[in-house]
Amino acid sequence: MLVWRGQALEVSPDRGLVVLGEANVWAFHNPAQVSWLDEDTLVFAGSPRKREVNLRPSHVYLWPVGQAPAIYGDDKWSGDDGYVCAQGGEISISPQPASALNHGPLIVFRGTPGHERKQELAPSTKDAQFWRHQQVNYRTLGSGAASGEKCDYPLEPGVGDHAWVAAHDRDTVLDFGPRGGTYLSITMLKRFGPSIRKVATLPMGPAEVAPFCTDTPAWDNSFVVWNCYGGVRPDRPTRIHRIFPDGSRRVLDVAPDPAIQGGMIVPFRDGYVVVVNPEDSPRSGGIFRLENGRALRLLPGAFAPAAVSPSGCRMALFVYEPGPMSPSTLKIIQLCEPKRHA
Repeated sequence: MLVWRGQALEVSPDRGLVVLGEANVWAFHNPAQVSWLDEDTLVFAGSPRKREVNLRPSHVYLWPVGQAPAIYGDDKWSGDDGYVCAQGGEISISPQPASALNHGPLIVFRGTPGHERKQELAPSTKDAQFWRHQQVNYRTLGSGAASGEKCDYPLEPGVGDHAWVAAHDRDTVLDFGPRGGTYLSITMLKRFGPSIRKVATLPMGPAEVAPFCTDTPAWDNSFVVWNCYGGVRPDRPTRIHRIFPDGSRRVLDVAPDPAIQGGMIVPFRDGYVVVVNPEDSPRSGGIFRLENGRALRLLPGAFAPAAVSPSGCRMALFVYEPGPMSPSTLKIIQLCEPKRHA
């Protein structure tokens, strides 16, 4: 048995996965309300675990790895659809619901925990048809991206009527073309001082692209592009594009496999995992690591991805429990050693 900080940990022998903890509170399945304050602290919205299932979050929790989650900032948070985000050691909490962004700036309290200051959060875009779900680098309801969460809107790169994603450092942008269009190619734009220039045009088949779930890993500033609609394909390879700031890319084809059908692909520091909820798969679910395009099960269970840590080594997962309302909690797993990548 492995013990860390006095806590017994669940280990997948010889497969590189350690379970660092599971929160004994309900966590509504909304990736927008789960993010990493730093490598050792998760921030999320949830509710106390009582006899009745509460699928609407009532508190913000700070969860240091190896400890129990603690309620935080109730005087600053609206509850339910409230905006909460953490990044780079700072937390942002709003007394207004996130939907208020559809009508104007959002009031947030931002800063290190206990030292937040009131300010306004507003999109910089002048696009009259702005739809907050399209700005996929801003964690919103419905976003399929588990990495690259941002607590601000990325700067408007002059493609307001297009679907686009900004990299973690915001200096590089993928322009997927007009919203609602068929993606036959994407354009890579990069900032050079105050100007923006084209870096590369990358051909993409319509079945290979879904801007909505493009991941933007913090550890290498890349883009991870694949077609997440329906998850991993059962009848043909699922193609992953890893695009780097210089315009180069690597392509990985994931072989069809009933065990990971419908699963979500998530990048981590040393590769990719597939997270499978058995409701979306004809076989049992779990966490699978991709090795040479094929899947190796690391941990069985019913999961959905929530957020990847800044190092790319730790991942928060929604854990579904049996029942008619499909309640979920959170689990933190470790796939590599963060210190090795410091």
